Amino acid sequence: MQVEDARLAFADIKGKVIGHSVPITFNGKSTTTISQGKELLSDTIKLTVPARTRLAVTFYTPKAIEQTGHWLANETSYITIGTKKTRSPDTKGWIDTPSWWFIDSIDVQASEARATKTIVALGDSLTDGFYSTNEGRYTDTLMNRLNSEKGNEWSLVNEGITGNQVLTDSPTNVAKNTYFGQSALSRLDRDVFNRPGLKDILLLEGINDINTGVSANKIIESYKKIINQAHTSGVRIIAGTLPPFKGYSTWSAKKDKVRQKVNHWILTSGAFDGTVDFAKVLAISGNSEELNPIYDSGDHLHPNNAGYKAMGDAVNLSMFK
Repeated sequence: MQVEDARLAFADIKGKVIGHSVPITFNGKSTTTISQGKELLSDTIKLTVPARTRLAVTFYTPKAIEQTGHWLANETSYITIGTKKTRSPDTKGWIDTPSWWFIDSIDVQASEARATKTIVALGDSLTDGFYSTNEGRYTDTLMNRLNSEKGNEWSLVNEGITGNQVLTDSPTNVAKNTYFGQSALSRLDRDVFNRPGLKDILLLEGINDINTGVSANKIIESYKKIINQAHTSGVRIIAGTLPPFKGYSTWSAKKDKVRQKVNHWILTSGAFDGTVDFAKVLAISGNSEELNPIYDSGDHLHPNNAGYKAMGDAVNLSMFK
């Protein structure tokens, strides 16, 4: 993939460029080529960025290629064909998409006055914010709480991928609309341990494994592997229980028993450094199998904005030391 005229700028809530942009270079050049399956780090960019500021990355590629990225980012990006006007804030006539294409991450160097502590939220659609609106994910609520109660001492990286599994990789199939990524176990180094300042992992994943017939014991064994890698790296790991999903298209009483066995282990094993009982927060009082209607997006698995907010409010901030 050839990249030309890449730029970085501030953005509004709709993803549109605000003001002037600054060039992104690679070894001092404005044009570079990224090999298939590889990542490329740009040169350092000098730009003062206030906390919680939205950024826009723009670039041009002269040849259409199969896109790689985060298909459900719940943030607006823009695509146009046949132009090289990446510096323009005018997106009239451009196609908008809720996905992030090609860009993996932006590393921001903290000021000397600010501690650099990072939490990575690792998960599936419940972390990705499926059925939420912009800034409606549970991680958005959690980040707002961290900022208000602990200042800007923490950063939170959302590494949720809709459809993701703990054990099994999901090969991309454009025809079948599957973009579920490598398993949590396979992507730990890239998506978690590679993040600067990492102190804590917040794990919420397993529903998709259950839906494909994976046993509770296999999910628990995979959790143990993730815990071991985290502790070996000197990182704390906190787990959330898997919310109820009775009424969802793939639900069965057998699968729910698996979910409840996994949740019981999460809460009672003592293997994690902390837990969040998302299942209890989202369930109907006295009915552990069903989402509370006030938190149900309509598919009986994914919360609405109110449900995601309840999840973000349920995390005990004292776990992050």
